[in-house]
Parts: sequence; structure tokens; C-alpha cells
Amino acid sequence: MCEELRLYVSKVKFLRNVKGLSQEDVAKKIGLANKNSFGNFEQGSRFLSRERIKKLSDLLGENLEDENIRELVNKKIRDARNKYK
Repeated sequence: MCEELRLYVSKVKFLRNVKGLSQEDVAKKIGLANKNSFGNFEQGSRFLSRERIKKLSDLLGENLEDENIRELVNKKIRDARNKYK
């Protein structure tokens, strides 16, 4: 995981912990199926939709909509798809 993405997910984890929320709490509140989905996000192996990032921002009281991060993730997805073509 690149440094910028690592810092981003660390920030989210920090804010979640400050609010006293578990991964399961957050997953339910932003509409994910289970805590593993959110755990994968915090590990940097999954990214959330814009809608869920907005819900997460509202829940944690911090703007988490970062276009630079979005582009990094999109590049990671494109690279993975190209690898398996």
C-alpha cells in the first residue's frame, strides 16, 4: 500500500477509535454487510463507494472525500484488472 493511502486509512481508524466505534458499528451504520468489509477498507485492500465515504464522513465528523485517494484506488483497480487480462 502506498504511503498516502496508508495515512488515509490510519486517519479513519484513529477517528473511529476516538468515537469509540467498532468496525462492526461502522459497517452497520454505513450499510456494509459485515465488519470484515470495513476491516478490509482499514487494511487498504478495499475502497468504499462515494456514497459510503460520505456516510463515513458524516459518522466520524470529518471530511474523508479525498480525490487524490480516489485516483490512487482507481489506478490500483485498473492495474489489477490489466494484470489478469
